[in-house]
Amino acid sequence: MFRSIWLSIRATEAAPPWGLGAALAALLAAAAAMILGAALASIFVPDQSYTLVVGWTITTALMAMFVFIYLSQPKQRAALRFDSQSPLPNTFFLLLIGVGLAVTLDVLLRGVTGTFWPELELMRLYTDFLLYQRSIPPLGWVFAVVLMVIFQPLGEELVFRGVLLPALRARLGPWPGYLLTSLLYALFHLIFYATDPNSVLVWWYGLVYPFVAGLIFGAVRLNTGSTRAAFIVHAAFGLFAVIKLVTLVSG
Repeated sequence: MFRSIWLSIRATEAAPPWGLGAALAALLAAAAAMILGAALASIFVPDQSYTLVVGWTITTALMAMFVFIYLSQPKQRAALRFDSQSPLPNTFFLLLIGVGLAVTLDVLLRGVTGTFWPELELMRLYTDFLLYQRSIPPLGWVFAVVLMVIFQPLGEELVFRGVLLPALRARLGPWPGYLLTSLLYALFHLIFYATDPNSVLVWWYGLVYPFVAGLIFGAVRLNTGSTRAAFIVHAAFGLFAVIKLVTLVSG
């Protein structure tokens, strides 16, 4: 299996029907959406404990919409590898693999940091629970699940593994494109999800963790030839993140 993954990463693939400029435009649009979603949530969501979760749900939904609108031609849609024609292994198997990898990565990170943290996207829900000794409101849980299991995997996989990864690999080469995509993905998380950049743990959970996760999602996309497969594995990571938050607040 590892040999297959290695070979799929180093293999060349046909350049997508969009250039590097279009891929970077999608990345910039994702950054703009992050700002817009957070601004809208701060205006319309009265409960500050889940304002950010609502904002990021809006944001990642906008990211997915932008990609589908921006790359609307049949050839472009096919190259995204997200439609029903793309190869897809068994969904349950992908979810199982995704949860297993998420648990493994979290255990390794806990061994290094000595701290059991929620993912940065859910940190505000957790810190408000700790500071004010109140339960997380039902809407907070609803948006946490919708964000982590649906819209964040959808928006981020379309932008990073659907659009950016093949463009960077075509321009820079298989390995540099693969690694740079994961690095950009990690920096995106650090910039937009970290609420306390002065904490050393934020660098671990906001940069190292998403970088390794990005390597995993990229490897899934390349090995299966399907962005949908990467989306499912990413959704499994999000599901584990919600389960971990449940464990933290109920322990």
